[in-house]
Amino acid sequence: MKKKSVLIGFTTLLMLLVFTTSVLGASLYLDIMQDGTTDTGYDFDTDMTIVGASLPYDDFQFDFEYIDGELTEPGIEFNNYSLKAGYTLVKHKDLKLIGKIGYLNGELELGSYDLEFDSMLLGLEADFKITGRTSLNLGLDYGFCGESALGPFEEDLDSLLQYQIKLNYLIDQNLGLSLGYRATNIEDTVLLSELNTRGLTFGVFYTF
Repeated sequence: MKKKSVLIGFTTLLMLLVFTTSVLGASLYLDIMQDGTTDTGYDFDTDMTIVGASLPYDDFQFDFEYIDGELTEPGIEFNNYSLKAGYTLVKHKDLKLIGKIGYLNGELELGSYDLEFDSMLLGLEADFKITGRTSLNLGLDYGFCGESALGPFEEDLDSLLQYQIKLNYLIDQNLGLSLGYRATNIEDTVLLSELNTRGLTFGVFYTF
């Protein structure tokens, strides 16, 4: 997999975001999933590192996320990235609801070939302000018009659904910690299989 070039590209993008959007309300986050589970009929321990950035602009929001992971017991590596654009549907003192459309692309290392998949995304994100320092974030994405390929075999992606729940706590005005749970379900015709990845996440975030 071309993980090195992807990571270099993402790092460059992240640095550009830090320097060019710090006055525009951007936020950056790093989440870790340790000892999660991927179910393919058999359960595999799964570790993931998730890095992302979010940039609001008036009633719009633009998101980028990159995931680097591994099924630890067989040593199978995977990664994916997503790009999303959103628009605020509901804006209240303690609630914000954002509708989103986006794109996801991923790879799963399987011996001589990589399983590659991509999908358009349609999603919702809700932010609930609990206290001045605490908030709850809920996210749901549904995949459509997806495709998967394994070597010379290509098929439509049957379905993709992912969701997350994250509790955020601000340590100070900008820096915070998070505790969450996220899950992804992919039904793939090429593998004749269903992949369910889920687990707790622990993270840190910074808002400019």
